[in-house]
Amino acid sequence: MLELDLRVPPAKPPPRLNFKEVDWESFRLTLKENLERETWAEEVIPSTEVFHSYLSKLYNALNGAVKDHVPYAEPIPFTKRWWSKELTALRTIARKLGFKSRHVKHLQEHPVHDQYRAARTKYTDAIRHAKRDHWESWLEDANSKTVWTVSKFIRAGRTDGGAVRIPPLEVKNPDGTTTLAANNAEKSKILYDTFFPAAPDFADDPALDFDYPDPKFKMKPILNHHIARVIARLKDWKAPGPDGIPNEVYKRCATLLIPHLGRLFRATFRLKVYPQQWREINTVVIRKPGRPSYKVPNAYRPIALLNCMGKILSACVADILVYESEIHGLLADQHFLGRPGRTTTDSLHMLTKTIKDAWRAQPRKVAATLFLDIKAAFPNANPQQLYHDMRRRGVPKAIIDWLRRKAAGRRTTLRFDDYKSDPFEIAHGIEQGCPLSVILYQFYNSYLLEVLATKAKRSKLGIHTAGNIDDVAVTAVASTIDQAHDILRDFMTGENGAVEWAKSHTSEFSYDKLGLINSDYKGSKDDLGPALDLQNGENPIPASAFQKFLGVLIDRKLRFHEHADYALAKGTKWILQFRRLAKTSGGLSGRVVKQLYFGVAIPSMLYAADVFLTPVRILDGNQRNTGSVGAIRKLARVHRQALLMMTGAMRTSATDVMEAHMNVLPFQLLVDQVCQRSATRLCTLPATHPLYGHVRRAAKSFVQRHRAPIHHLLQAYSLQPDRRAVEVIKPVCFHPRYTSPFKVSIAQNKEDALKDEKKWARGPGIRVYSDGSDIDGGVGAAAAIFVPGRSRIKMLHYHLGSSKEHTVYEAELVGLILGVELLKQESARSAYMKQGASIAADNKATMQAAPGHSSQPGHYLLDELHSATTALKKKHTSVKVTLRWVPGHKGVEGNEIVDEGAKQAARGRTIPDHATPSGLPKKGTLPISVAKLRQEISESLKVKAKKSWQESPRYEKLVNIDTSLPSKTYLKLAFALPRKQASLLLQLRTGHVPLNHHLHRIRKVPTPTCPACANHAETVHHFLLMCHAHRKARSILRKKLGRDGESMTFLLSSPKAMEPLFNFIHATGRLQAIFGNLTLKSK
Repeated sequence: MLELDLRVPPAKPPPRLNFKEVDWESFRLTLKENLERETWAEEVIPSTEVFHSYLSKLYNALNGAVKDHVPYAEPIPFTKRWWSKELTALRTIARKLGFKSRHVKHLQEHPVHDQYRAARTKYTDAIRHAKRDHWESWLEDANSKTVWTVSKFIRAGRTDGGAVRIPPLEVKNPDGTTTLAANNAEKSKILYDTFFPAAPDFADDPALDFDYPDPKFKMKPILNHHIARVIARLKDWKAPGPDGIPNEVYKRCATLLIPHLGRLFRATFRLKVYPQQWREINTVVIRKPGRPSYKVPNAYRPIALLNCMGKILSACVADILVYESEIHGLLADQHFLGRPGRTTTDSLHMLTKTIKDAWRAQPRKVAATLFLDIKAAFPNANPQQLYHDMRRRGVPKAIIDWLRRKAAGRRTTLRFDDYKSDPFEIAHGIEQGCPLSVILYQFYNSYLLEVLATKAKRSKLGIHTAGNIDDVAVTAVASTIDQAHDILRDFMTGENGAVEWAKSHTSEFSYDKLGLINSDYKGSKDDLGPALDLQNGENPIPASAFQKFLGVLIDRKLRFHEHADYALAKGTKWILQFRRLAKTSGGLSGRVVKQLYFGVAIPSMLYAADVFLTPVRILDGNQRNTGSVGAIRKLARVHRQALLMMTGAMRTSATDVMEAHMNVLPFQLLVDQVCQRSATRLCTLPATHPLYGHVRRAAKSFVQRHRAPIHHLLQAYSLQPDRRAVEVIKPVCFHPRYTSPFKVSIAQNKEDALKDEKKWARGPGIRVYSDGSDIDGGVGAAAAIFVPGRSRIKMLHYHLGSSKEHTVYEAELVGLILGVELLKQESARSAYMKQGASIAADNKATMQAAPGHSSQPGHYLLDELHSATTALKKKHTSVKVTLRWVPGHKGVEGNEIVDEGAKQAARGRTIPDHATPSGLPKKGTLPISVAKLRQEISESLKVKAKKSWQESPRYEKLVNIDTSLPSKTYLKLAFALPRKQASLLLQLRTGHVPLNHHLHRIRKVPTPTCPACANHAETVHHFLLMCHAHRKARSILRKKLGRDGESMTFLLSSPKAMEPLFNFIHATGRLQAIFGNLTLKSK
């Protein structure tokens, strides 16, 4: 007899280190011992050999600590989260009975067969219920941390829970035949060829015999505090590179590692060395979502995992390149995405403004827009051409040579399906996943954007470009569409055109993905205009009604109807995905649904709302609303469905009632909030931003015809940055190497801060206290100086202006500037200054922001604080200035005195003009704070929402239950309850509850009469307070609550009433069929 063993052994997953279970205190101690055990080089590594030895010893110390303290994750493939001891017992019983049943299978009447069948059924049912109960329990216990795991599960789509495997891949040969790659080695080779195309034969070094201009800046050594900031930015729990050491090790052990990393990083430039360990890459192969077939290699994308140590160095270099590029203007102005201070919507605003301006021009013009897509942009980039372009734009040779060393000898290992390929060489392209990749590609295609724009300017052609990494929109403006096509054709195929750029840069345009829109507002709806011929009649680019660019559907009339439908589809998809997770009787809590809605659905649905939606308002002389009324009404459907999920209300509930209870703005005001935030950002753009001039011109006059989104935004919210000076936010602030002229000291808690205060009070140094205040409609700052042995306390006051234009945060910064000014006024021969000086403030946020490396509102004051402190240290060369946090209202004398001084400044007291610090404007004429502008806008929207609720016909009914709506009061009450009780509570408050009175109104039952007493209509009032059939349960309720148990307001609004109320409802049994067990137990 032939026996075939067809069992396939299960794949064993590779061992994985579990860094989440590490005792980091012990880890740091072991790492410290490992580092101290080694002999290290001096501050400067002298040679290449010492460098490699140094790096090897550092890795050995890290790997030793990992080996001693990081356990391996040991997942058992048969373990299920929902398994329990009860299921184990039932399985044991079922197996024993099954064994007995098989032994007497010839006795059909034996009772063990029925016993086994019953036990098996019971076991199966128990498994099904355990899965359901575990899932529902997990959903109900979801919080602000696990909510994103929930989102990830749902957005991934339906799955059987098994690991996704790559099927045999089909590859087309040049002769048209198809080759099937079945084993992993063949798959890895095909995927490698797809992800990393070989360099063309003509991809030579273009730098030969080229006379480069002088560099725009000098590459200086990387400093330790710069490395510290980069490490602090690392994201938690990301997959490590080939060395297996993740971000957490560097973040948790930064103090120990930064001195060693600094020496190594500086040596890579000075010794002209780059270690092979940092060139090794793990490439994880993942699916592109939504592909029709996963048998083709193009259905997959690579995710590069680099060694973290090398990635930190790359991030440091990227910071320097980004800063210098912005300061010296090394990149093309038309670049938007991936640059500080710029967004994708800026590119869309530039596009729409260009087309609208063409339509409004005299004589009238038309526009044609060509949308370019660069095929495999990063893998196809020619490194030699990249270095050449960077040198031409003024990047120092030291950085170019470092990039050459970094790219030489790169190798990658492909990982998929528990398979690890042999190493492959990478000789071409820019590695994706590296912190340098975005800035390098911006240099790479700046020539495409800038040189062609210069050519168009010289020839007086109306051509405008907007670049976003590998997506470029080119708009040609002319008198006719044919003339516009001639301009586009010259742009693409003419001398120094895009085709020449693509050839010299080993890039390729995806002609099948090129899009064309002919924008002529007078054209008929069906007439899309002629196609664009770029290849002498071969494959002309047809004109389309709309084209997707940066996630927005741009239509030829710029009405955005198609994109509004697209946004509605995105919102509807979110509702369909998450609806099954938030049922009335169980699932996600309202808090989590609200977080998901505003964290996932709203950003997706209202992305670029400032472009495709016009704010709704009533213009002067009109009585009807104008703006995107219809589109907003459409999108509000998703808003209503989300509110139903948050509240658990019946579908008959009014939208405004749910908005008031969830403290959510009506959807029209929600759109206003998004648009106003975008409008205020436009007012803060610096003069170097391409939109700066457009914003200023649009704010001066509201044009009557062909208004662009920028016109609508600025006019709708009465923003005029030239008349009411709004602060300008620079894209970059300080150089990454910049060292703060002061030290910042923030104690862990108030007790430690008070101890620190006592030390300063007993010490010989000078103490300065500063504070800011917002009172009586004004904002002011003050600073007072305490000098040992001097009884007189000197104080400076500064009035910033109205509390509608300035924030306390600004006042705190001004207070620090005043404190520096007081120190500057001290004599240069002061002995106390040599002992050190401190400036104490009670605002921790100000202290945290003081180093000032991130661009943010109010940064111009931080600039002045740093400049003033630097000037102070030039006068008092030996002084050491410390900014420290001191808790407010804790009896600290200086803080109490300056607190009163800040209130006086807020009421108008200020120093004379001649005594005002040089960096502060006279008479408190600071620019308007954009943060305060947004606060005022947010408050005005809340006022509008409250007014809208008070005008609602449902307001009078609910005001008797809760006078605070809309507010957070109900949220605190509902979010403390389980899902089913929270849903029922809102239904009881609104009256839209499955009792006969309401069910009869919606024609679900024939009569409104109470089924328990059959005497009265079953209203909420009757059910809770009057029905005689529930007297026994009600007596228990009133016994616990007393006379409050007779008040509907108390029962439906007080936290004390919740447990007795729901126990009463459960005891009646009235709603048990819908909600199940409603009893609540005291926590």
